[in-house]
Amino acid sequence: DSVITTCDTCPKKQGIPGKGLVFKYEDEKNTVMPLVQNLVSGTTPATTLNLQAISVPPSLMITPSVIKAIQEEGNSSVLVDRLSSEIAMARTVERAIHLKRMLQAGKRETSVAANGVAQDEIVKLLGDLKGETDGLVEDMDLRDKIATNTPQKLLQRMLLRDNTTSDRQYTTPAIQGGAHN
Repeated sequence: DSVITTCDTCPKKQGIPGKGLVFKYEDEKNTVMPLVQNLVSGTTPATTLNLQAISVPPSLMITPSVIKAIQEEGNSSVLVDRLSSEIAMARTVERAIHLKRMLQAGKRETSVAANGVAQDEIVKLLGDLKGETDGLVEDMDLRDKIATNTPQKLLQRMLLRDNTTSDRQYTTPAIQGGAHN
């Protein structure tokens, strides 16, 4: 967090180190996970108001169908964690987008536009914000690749086995019936 003054006799720059987007993401995840768990367990009803409380419009809308689909899965805790991560990521990225827009708008404000120190600081902050946002999204993409690779292959193999078994069940009686005639 930075404070840049525009008066001639004031100290030009003061600051307090921020915690960054990763901290905000983790904080969001810790906040939203119990809400998602309660919706999935049925402790909290999946009303429009309750679903709006965890949704991140316009990028991520949670519907009753999403909650129902999680409830019908065997290991819902993994899906609750995954959905909570995605909600936290969407909230964090949305906030970063709003912060970027505020900094860009502030940069054009007359007093700030005339202050070289303030302009330099905003350019630096925009660069830092872009780097943190890119890093956060890159981390999430990497987690996605790691988390989905093996499970996805296992599910594909299971579906292939199930389809093969189903095909055998349908063809075996016809072959046996034909052999007895």
